[in-house]
Amino acid sequence: MDNQAPAETTTWSAGLRFVGRRDLLSEGRVELRHQVRRLRALSWISLAAIPGSWLGWAVVGALAPPSRVIQDILAVTGIVLVVPVLPMLLLTARDCRRRSRSLAADLSRGHVLRFAGVVDSEQADPDLKCLLRHRLLDEDSASAQWFEALPVSGRIWQANGVRPRRWAAVSWTRVAEPPAHAAIAAEWVSLPEAASPEALHTGARELSFGEKEELSRIADRLLRSRLLAYSLISAWFGMAVLSLIVHILTRDPFRYYPIATVVAVFWLLATGDLWRRVHLARRLRRDRQFGQVIIVRAPRDGQTSAGHGAPELGPPVEVLPQSGVIWTEGGQPSVWRRSALK
Repeated sequence: MDNQAPAETTTWSAGLRFVGRRDLLSEGRVELRHQVRRLRALSWISLAAIPGSWLGWAVVGALAPPSRVIQDILAVTGIVLVVPVLPMLLLTARDCRRRSRSLAADLSRGHVLRFAGVVDSEQADPDLKCLLRHRLLDEDSASAQWFEALPVSGRIWQANGVRPRRWAAVSWTRVAEPPAHAAIAAEWVSLPEAASPEALHTGARELSFGEKEELSRIADRLLRSRLLAYSLISAWFGMAVLSLIVHILTRDPFRYYPIATVVAVFWLLATGDLWRRVHLARRLRRDRQFGQVIIVRAPRDGQTSAGHGAPELGPPVEVLPQSGVIWTEGGQPSVWRRSALK
């Protein structure tokens, strides 16, 4: 059996499966051009506000009388300009620039992607929660729903025939379908030695090449998704610590404990989240190297197989042995693999 053959992959977004694409109409192209120009203007305005705010702060400082209260106010204002305002303006300029470039790329592609399926509101998918929060999808409907997204920016173009009023974007992920030998391996589970008939039946199978590649993508995404935010928070924390050290060396009373405490709390929370992601990424890479999943099947209560008297088994659940996360359920990729949460 060749486990190196590429496995079939499917694309998912917000818990719905990719079903096709369609070309943009002329009205849609005109709207995209207008949005690209508007976002570029906002990007330049945000960048221009950085030197403008600092120039205003310097002018006020030069014209203000030499009062201790005013100097304290100017010091706090300078910290505010450095800590929250400067990163906010930089991030706004960056986001507007990225959005304008991605929408320009969407315009050149000239089509939208369609995803469809039945919505499961119990999923922890952040994209699905966003669509439900914007009332673009109906969480109480049992019928199939759909939405269309631009192929580069991921912006929702329309959902169930309704255009969104605000910017809402989704991402999608490629999921490797279980290989053909997974169903065969699920039938060859067995009881552990000296176990009762009601115990879990277990087995194992090899991961396909496509599944190993998916594990690598998930591990890489776990590490990349928080690096920028962690770097910014670490820079703020370093500035707070440096300021505290300077005040200790100069024996000048440190009056910014509330700000420093808030920054320290955010840094600790960010460090904990990054450590959790690094630890999970390492375990997923070990799962890839191990190259197998554990198959678990539980007996159905009071049901036996025809002609054998053995308990009838429920649907198989596959678990990654190193990380302990569920890989497939009932022969289908688990919900978290189809989610942008990872």
